[in-house]
Amino acid sequence: MFLLTHLQRDDTAVSVEGFCRCADPGRRQCPDRTCIPQEWFCDGYDDCSDGADEMNCPTCAASQHRCADFTCVEGGDSIVCDLSYDCPDGSDEWGCAAVEQCGQDNCLTLSHLDGEFYEVCASVWDSSLSDVVCSYLGQGNSTGTGSAISYPSAGKKYLILNPSQSGFRSKFSLANSCTGDSVMKVSCGPAACGRPLPQFSPYVIGGKSADTAGKWPWQVSLKYRNIHHCGGSLINNRWVATAGHCVSR
Repeated sequence: MFLLTHLQRDDTAVSVEGFCRCADPGRRQCPDRTCIPQEWFCDGYDDCSDGADEMNCPTCAASQHRCADFTCVEGGDSIVCDLSYDCPDGSDEWGCAAVEQCGQDNCLTLSHLDGEFYEVCASVWDSSLSDVVCSYLGQGNSTGTGSAISYPSAGKKYLILNPSQSGFRSKFSLANSCTGDSVMKVSCGPAACGRPLPQFSPYVIGGKSADTAGKWPWQVSLKYRNIHHCGGSLINNRWVATAGHCVSR
């Protein structure tokens, strides 16, 4: 970061803060000199240590939702994770599901209206949602569901499915307890080789599917918050080579 001080004609000093350039033009520098991807600025997450990447960001009207590309679309938070791509960049359907460790197992967690992720009670489930969850996770179709025992803690909350509601995220409501502390697990098959995820397919111009399974077995997708961020190449059974700007030191 740099600080410029300009002395005006009336001898008053005006300071202007700015960011030095990172070596990679696709990255910007935080005040602590950490370089992060340009798209992480104003994405709703604090990536700089002091949250500077989320300061002075464009805002939308109360009835609108701000997309990752700063587009404002009508509907507010109700359009987020509703099985419909409303933002031009599809970002309203990003980060809807994740897999996190719960006890000795890996359990499904879903994003709620408050922006937090919660485990899902296994007492009520709609099998038609399993493929949706796997799609949100960037995987192929569901290969089965199961349950695991969650470790309860003071103030812990869960999501319970209400099948009568429409959309996706709106189907789940917060609860203070979960029957038998039993929460959902979803198993997914591998994503189709060489095929883009549904939310990206409208934005690939002039491309074609590279769907020959195994033709590029050394290629990997590096993801952040379940979203493809960079490509990489397997160089042995433990290491992946990728561009320097794709990782933090």
